Amino acid sequence: MTRNPYVRFLSSYQDWLRRISIADATNYTISFSEFVEIYKARKFSGRPIKLIDHIDPVTKYCKFQRMRYVVLRIEEQALWFDAFVNKYGMAKQMKEYTEGGNLVFASLLDESKSKVSDFVGAILGIEEWPSKRYESGHNRGSAGKIMQFYTPDIAAEVTALFHDDFVHFQYPLWDGNPGLFRFV
Repeated sequence: MTRNPYVRFLSSYQDWLRRISIADATNYTISFSEFVEIYKARKFSGRPIKLIDHIDPVTKYCKFQRMRYVVLRIEEQALWFDAFVNKYGMAKQMKEYTEGGNLVFASLLDESKSKVSDFVGAILGIEEWPSKRYESGHNRGSAGKIMQFYTPDIAAEVTALFHDDFVHFQYPLWDGNPGLFRFV
């Protein structure tokens, strides 16, 4: 499972800010561009850094070179989640889990009423597919904040840092132009 590297890196930044603020009972004001530099230098200078593997490129940890793989993009989860659950025999467990009031993921696609024209934005990668996700303590909503944080320079930096993820998981490269961003 993968996530658009631009969105994933922004989410990591927002989650990191939240975690260090909680750990130190302070309100850090480190800009996104400063975070890019801190990440590149690997100098978190006393600031707690947890889950570095959540920030690093996915290709650094998975062994994609040694095996065949199918890319499951989080942005397209509405298209594959139910089939994934069924293929791996998890339907009963998921049903019990969700009936207990828990939610992992729910597609908001209605196959009986939906038309292709309803999903042009998602098909083109401009929007995510409609869904409802588990609400965890992890920072949410990064996909909707891309334009607030990215500049062409930061987009170029993140493209270079996560190049292998873009290539191996077939995400589109982006130059920082807001009108050209695509999730997939």
